[in-house]
Amino acid sequence: MKKQVSLVTILITLIAISSLSISSVKGQPYYDAWFTHIYVTNGMDEIDLINGGTAKIYDGQLAVKKLTIYNHGCGFWGADLYARIYRNTEHVGTSSETYVSKGSSDTDEFSATLSGPATYSYKVELWWENYGDHLLVDVKEFNIEVVKLWIFNWSSSTLSIERGFEVNDLSITFSNGGTDYMYNVVISVVDSSGLTVIPQEQNLANINAGGTKTTTFSVKASVGMTPKDYPITFEIAYDDLREVTHIETFQADVNVSSNFVRENLTYILVAVVIAALCLAAIILYIKRRKPKQVEITEP
Repeated sequence: MKKQVSLVTILITLIAISSLSISSVKGQPYYDAWFTHIYVTNGMDEIDLINGGTAKIYDGQLAVKKLTIYNHGCGFWGADLYARIYRNTEHVGTSSETYVSKGSSDTDEFSATLSGPATYSYKVELWWENYGDHLLVDVKEFNIEVVKLWIFNWSSSTLSIERGFEVNDLSITFSNGGTDYMYNVVISVVDSSGLTVIPQEQNLANINAGGTKTTTFSVKASVGMTPKDYPITFEIAYDDLREVTHIETFQADVNVSSNFVRENLTYILVAVVIAALCLAAIILYIKRRKPKQVEITEP
């Protein structure tokens, strides 16, 4: 009989505690379980956004969100907890329910490939499924910025050079049209169309979002090149925040012209000298062949 009374007492006690627990969580959120870490992909690493903030990734990169939850006091011995995630107010995922004992932690993970450039606002909610009641126990918010890089406003100066003689500068200007730094920017000549271009490569360091760079190359055409327009193909390589290299290709046209007098000046001078010598020789010959005049005196 005493054993039956004890069992009844225990059951009554458990029911009372359970009812108290249920009634106490009606005011949501009920902070007796919470997120302790929110690790989000940030470039090639990850950053903890438990206190908010912004992670940064590149266009098309997989963004992983690792949520660590801690159950401090939900349930008598533990609770069935799960997470919901929202992107720009749209519900995009719910984890499966996981039983987490009091004083213990567990993790949930969400991932998505994001396009940019854009900034996405995220909200994660921690829920407790308590005998059919779904109770909100914690809420956190953070952002993910998706960056993208590209070359913008490529332009080259108008350049015309005389073959075989002139060395002129070709000016190149371009901008970072993206939303983040371009790191380790290098511009190089990949096809000069037979022109001599110096230098073949230049390191332009880093370019901030919207920043512009201008540089010059010296160009010369050999005397045997046909007068016309020649394209020079340039390659611009740069790294993004993940240290992944991107390459873009552009062209600049150079007009090659000829100058008959300058190209044949030596021959012209030789011809002039020869003509002058010939003329002098003719004059000398004529003078030598001219008959002498003899004066005759009449008696």
